[in-house]
Amino acid sequence: MRRGGCGEFLQTPLTPRDGPIPSAVNFESWGARRFWRLTIIVACSMIIYIIIWSSQLGPPSTSIVPAYHLGSKKSGFVFPLHRHRSRFPDASDVMEGGMRRGRRAASRRESEEFHVEMKLGVPPKKFHFHMDTGSRDTWVYCQVSRNLDEPPIELGPNGKFEPRDESSYIQCIGHTASLCSEYQYEPHLCNSVDKYHCVNDLNYADDSTYSGVLVNESLMVSTIDNSDMDAMGLFWCINEASHPFTGTDGIIGLGNCKKTLGDQWTTNKVISQNVLGVCLAKGPGPVGYISLGVNFKKKFEESTSVWSKLTPMSSAGECAYSSPLASISFHDKTFVFTSETNLGFDTGSDMMYLEAVIYEPLLDMLDSYATSRGYVRVEDSVAQSYYVHQSEQRQCWAPPAKMQRALLTKASPISHFHALTFTFKGIPRATGHSSDQNLIVEPASYLSWNAPERKLCANIILSPKDSDLGAIGMKGHLFVFDVENQKVQWKVDACTL
Repeated sequence: MRRGGCGEFLQTPLTPRDGPIPSAVNFESWGARRFWRLTIIVACSMIIYIIIWSSQLGPPSTSIVPAYHLGSKKSGFVFPLHRHRSRFPDASDVMEGGMRRGRRAASRRESEEFHVEMKLGVPPKKFHFHMDTGSRDTWVYCQVSRNLDEPPIELGPNGKFEPRDESSYIQCIGHTASLCSEYQYEPHLCNSVDKYHCVNDLNYADDSTYSGVLVNESLMVSTIDNSDMDAMGLFWCINEASHPFTGTDGIIGLGNCKKTLGDQWTTNKVISQNVLGVCLAKGPGPVGYISLGVNFKKKFEESTSVWSKLTPMSSAGECAYSSPLASISFHDKTFVFTSETNLGFDTGSDMMYLEAVIYEPLLDMLDSYATSRGYVRVEDSVAQSYYVHQSEQRQCWAPPAKMQRALLTKASPISHFHALTFTFKGIPRATGHSSDQNLIVEPASYLSWNAPERKLCANIILSPKDSDLGAIGMKGHLFVFDVENQKVQWKVDACTL
């Protein structure tokens, strides 16, 4: 809704300009003059009103992102990203097992992450959400009682969300029963204990589990023409969490699958196209932004970027965006993949996760380069407090002795290393030819320097199941995921609005 005052009309006393009403003899001529004056005043007023009204019918404002020329409000939403710090529980508290669906915050430490702001409910209340391109579900910590023995959770910097009334809850019986089952990963007992609410468990790749109920509530979002839109959406009210993280009030899942907010809003014509934009800035300045429904066509007009196909959506609940990888390069070495190998794009991972088929040749190249320059392999001494599983450890090196002295006056040896180049297969063009597209990951993104212990570590983790670049591999680029046509492209970008 546009916010603005309607103003107030002030009545000004009329001052007679023609003196007293003339005698009956001259009344007719006085009345005629008065009539024409009033007619002229009314006509002029109408002309002025039409001119002002017409001037307000120009193209909508694009003050949020003026350079994109995005058009009407149904073109989509742009959410600026903000930084926050999250504190994860110790690895000793982690449960065994768990399904890998989405957010993979590997480090069990205090880490810097990012969030967007969105208002929920009536009246609207602001909440902070972590944006996860590797999962489906949107959820917020809620004031919901399921008559459980355990006390309710008390988490979230902005308090907990309270649904409007009982009509907000999706029921597991009646006309919403089928809708409930579509959003549940596994069937849950539907009974009066849970007030026949639609109950679900969300399991993430860091082995955390969140339980809650499905609600249909108002989400107030800012459109690209700088107005507010009340967009209804289905999301989960969480009242149980096995290993909750702090720093945000919930998660918005924007993965490559059905039932996400983007999919809901496209189906309901809130946005005109199911396109996700992700731009994570590098460095300590602006964080970047996330967009829904914006194709950024003009930003790619002068770019040599090509489209790469996305791996088809999974029916097993996996929602990651991934594309076929052709090769990886570092310094003067290149490894070419002879069988189909996919690499994902997941903002929910705070490190780079790679399967053995990618991890081993890449780490071999890094290790060969490091050892040829006098670096020595060392253990990551904080590994056991960092990660969920013992196997999830970084590869680290200690600089040569002669460099150790020089590093007393220098920030780190990260600048001595080179960028990683991930080459993805492009979609064949009409001519039958296709061009691959490269993604460059700078050393400052994939390496970290432990100054007190004089250790250089690669923020790359061996994954037993799947591979994704994580947020660290996506920084400094604008990614556009065309969910409807299952393709992705990217370009180098400062990620400023």
